[in-house]
Amino acid sequence: MNQTSSSTPFEIVRRLLFFVLIIFSVIAFTYEDLSPLVVISKVEKEDVQNNTVDESNSLIDKAKRIANKFKDEIKMKKGQIKVDSTEWKDIFNKAEATFNDNSPKEGWKDRISANDLDWHNIYYIFFKPNETPIDSIYDKLKDNKTHILKLTAKEPQYLEISIKRTEIHGLNGPINDVPSAFAYPFRKNAGILLLLAFTSYLILPRPKKDPNTIRMKGWRIVLADFSAYLLFLPFFALPLFIIGGFKTATSEYIIFTAVFWLISILGLILIYWSIKFSKHEIKVGTAGFWRFSLGRQEEFKFEDIEYIQRATIRAPKELAAGSLAAGIASPEMAGAGLLAAANSNGGLYVKTKDNRSAYIWYSDSFGNIMLNNFEVLTNALEVNKVPIKEEMLNIRAVFPPER
Repeated sequence: MNQTSSSTPFEIVRRLLFFVLIIFSVIAFTYEDLSPLVVISKVEKEDVQNNTVDESNSLIDKAKRIANKFKDEIKMKKGQIKVDSTEWKDIFNKAEATFNDNSPKEGWKDRISANDLDWHNIYYIFFKPNETPIDSIYDKLKDNKTHILKLTAKEPQYLEISIKRTEIHGLNGPINDVPSAFAYPFRKNAGILLLLAFTSYLILPRPKKDPNTIRMKGWRIVLADFSAYLLFLPFFALPLFIIGGFKTATSEYIIFTAVFWLISILGLILIYWSIKFSKHEIKVGTAGFWRFSLGRQEEFKFEDIEYIQRATIRAPKELAAGSLAAGIASPEMAGAGLLAAANSNGGLYVKTKDNRSAYIWYSDSFGNIMLNNFEVLTNALEVNKVPIKEEMLNIRAVFPPER
């Protein structure tokens, strides 16, 4: 008699979708835009009123004012770019108000760097080259040169304008002088992707409960999922945050990043095993039981079973010895080292007359039953008088074998 798994395809979809959305959330948060930007700043003029002696009516004062005015005119004519439009008037007015108040005008907060906002001292306002009306004069700007922007009117207004190349500071830290909205254009979407990841994990349909179906307890599956991500996610994301950008971390600093990502593979292995746990189940019938796992279905008739045998699994001797040695060497790690060395899980080994076999792991290292309805299987084995081999089967492995 054929049986079908009560586990839905959503168990795999749930975890794959969560994985993809988490990855893209980290990338969106750290993906940097290295294209050039345009910055405007106020024109710094010499203050001729700074003299402590009252010489406002003297010939000396008049000479100073004429000289300083001449210097300002020379400065204004160097690389001067003249503009005159409604859009430019709006930019000049907003920029002047922003610099005077040291507070961004409405809609301009994203144009100011975090440092300037924190210190309430605004030096630069950022624009993209393709924004209107910046695009009309961008071709006139040159790298490493500050130009004077003149708004032609009855009372001319002046601003300094230049090109700024976005840079990643590498191991010294992330971008700190470019507004986040420009340096990390997709960062605002990272939170949405993270929310979608957790929402999809929680709301997708779960398997229906069945008294004759044996599955790992729900909270244990969730714990296995998030334990895997606790190992994977920090080592995947940390180099991106240290370097300050995804593109830079995967190009100039790829060797540094690769060291962390190699360690994160351990987390990927655990993520794979958590998917396997979510798909593993046993259905018990009157003549036998069926075991379902990732991509596999097996039938075991009670009359075909040669014997069952209790089994335990421990870490390989080398790994256990290393944990024990670490515990002896470090008193702080002694408890964890001894626990890892003595850690074991309990299971049943099923051997059939046609030489097939299967392991059913049912208890954790503390002897707690990990499977719902496990007694249904043990009762069925007892009722059908399946032979029991008394000798304990001891296995050493990193991951529990299935057969």
